[in-house]
Amino acid sequence: MKFSVIFNRVKKHWPDKINIANGEILSNKGDYFSDISKAWDKAEAAFNPDDDWHGLMTWSMFKVIKCKARNDFPKKKKSVSINAIDIKEFEKEYFKDLHVEGYEDMLDEYIRDV
Repeated sequence: MKFSVIFNRVKKHWPDKINIANGEILSNKGDYFSDISKAWDKAEAAFNPDDDWHGLMTWSMFKVIKCKARNDFPKKKKSVSINAIDIKEFEKEYFKDLHVEGYEDMLDEYIRDV
């Protein structure tokens, strides 16, 4: 499976801009961005739970978006735009997630085309 194919399928189910103004930086280096979590839930719900390709991409995108929010929130930015994040960041995270135990077959089929 090509990265670009899976990414574009999943990206359609994420809003371009996600509000982070209501985010919280918690103690012990944690954080919570409710609108990112809601967007993740909606993106996940768009696919069959048994579809590992889409499920993993949704998770990888969540992590990249949340990282961007964590960096932008202290700068008083109000939203995160998926289109403002370099696609290579998403690919790097997805490739890393494919190396987790249980995804060996998917990793063998994966094509890095970005």
